[in-house]
Amino acid sequence: MTLLDPIARHLHERGVGVYDPTGEVQAVDWSVFPDHLPDEPGRAICLTVYGPGTGRPDPGLPWADARFQARVRGSADPTESRGKAEAIYGVLHGLAAVLLPGGLWVQEIQALQAEPAGLGADGTGRHEHVINFEVSYDQPTVLRPALEG
Repeated sequence: MTLLDPIARHLHERGVGVYDPTGEVQAVDWSVFPDHLPDEPGRAICLTVYGPGTGRPDPGLPWADARFQARVRGSADPTESRGKAEAIYGVLHGLAAVLLPGGLWVQEIQALQAEPAGLGADGTGRHEHVINFEVSYDQPTVLRPALEG
């Protein structure tokens, strides 16, 4: 299990985006894509991890911190991508002590800014916005051998 899959599943369950973890269903508007942003559909959400959280991972602790970004591409109307980024903020910011779909225990997710940042329009005129988050989460399957050995 990756960090992004449970977050994508959570956004899907909250009606913010459409996520198919198998990749077998054709993407539709507001599909959620971990790690890549394809050219289509036009309206899309991409989640990417971009760095460690507040500190380096400690092999003696069963949790980790990471930063991730939600990049939202809308249409020629910039309010569309901004509105979707704000909806993601509303679903994720302040989320704490919750088991996400797929079995990831989230201690806390905090936005790193209060407003989505505009990236302007892509080559086809579709506006994009981003919002960044920091997440603290349990990772017992990664650290268990180190703790038991």
